Amino acid sequence: MLRPLRIRHYLAATRERGIADADVLAGSGVDAQRLQDPTYVIDPVQCRTVIANLLRLTGDPGMGFEVGARVEPADFGMFGYALMSCRTMRQTFGLWCNYSSSLVGMMSRLEVREGSEGFTVSVVEPSAGDALQVFCAEEILIMMHTVGAALAGSRPIVKRVEFSYPAPAHESRYHEWFQCPVVFNAPAIIATVDNEWIDRPLRGNDDEFNRLCLQQCSELLAQIESSGPLVSRLRSIFVKNPRGLPRLDEAAELLGLSSRTLRRHLQEEGTSYQKLVDEFRTELAREYLRSGRIMPKEVAYLLGFQDQSAFRRAFKLWTGQTPGQWRAAARPRAS
Repeated sequence: MLRPLRIRHYLAATRERGIADADVLAGSGVDAQRLQDPTYVIDPVQCRTVIANLLRLTGDPGMGFEVGARVEPADFGMFGYALMSCRTMRQTFGLWCNYSSSLVGMMSRLEVREGSEGFTVSVVEPSAGDALQVFCAEEILIMMHTVGAALAGSRPIVKRVEFSYPAPAHESRYHEWFQCPVVFNAPAIIATVDNEWIDRPLRGNDDEFNRLCLQQCSELLAQIESSGPLVSRLRSIFVKNPRGLPRLDEAAELLGLSSRTLRRHLQEEGTSYQKLVDEFRTELAREYLRSGRIMPKEVAYLLGFQDQSAFRRAFKLWTGQTPGQWRAAARPRAS
């Protein structure tokens, strides 16, 4: 489950382009009236839908740069104050890895480690080979630049940055922003940052205030993880391992429920476990096929099917079309 902080920033960016909020949120189930509610949470699939709408409506494949550059630490609420009161940038990266996905609403997350050439920041993307991956990689690395500069008083000293996808049409924006060697078609998305900048003391360091902020962040994280409708909590579980969706009894155990109780609650919410599994797989299949870069055989593997024919039969049952027919009809609309 995620707080929809980033959704609010996406809407601010699209409003400036004359795009209505309702169009950006279409099909996501996100309640625009509750976006300012600190207790409101959404699931990753809803966030995916909003980003797909944003990219389609703006027609700008480099929107990750724009939304990432608009961020200030205070935009993150209590988590932002926790970042500002850290001792060094190294500490802020640790907090970002632990809290940003849920408290900020990021679709990608960071993993950091020491390297022989410097401090490496790896981006764990939500999917591979599509516009969502490009958007999320751009967004989080540009946020590293803008937020890092605000906290440390200087832009990050990036020595090298690598991306696991081909160079996009707006490649020049990468070189303008990073001002270092930029490599595409790499094995992973990794930025190598100078150790001296990582260990630089922050101007706003306040250990006591930082402890108070982190206590609030931990309490908020616990609230998020236990909140939301049962359907949303299940979808959050699905997103973590789309190739190996749990059986009903396994999902019930993860939720701290018995299988019987889970079935009853889902019935009360007007659905069933198998229906949720089918809906989730359908949404992911459509997303992969829409990208045009992933073949049906690969989609079958990504969704955990034993072979392409089993996936083809399931997809036709879900949508009334074969994967090939659906993609042929969807791609003109995407264009």
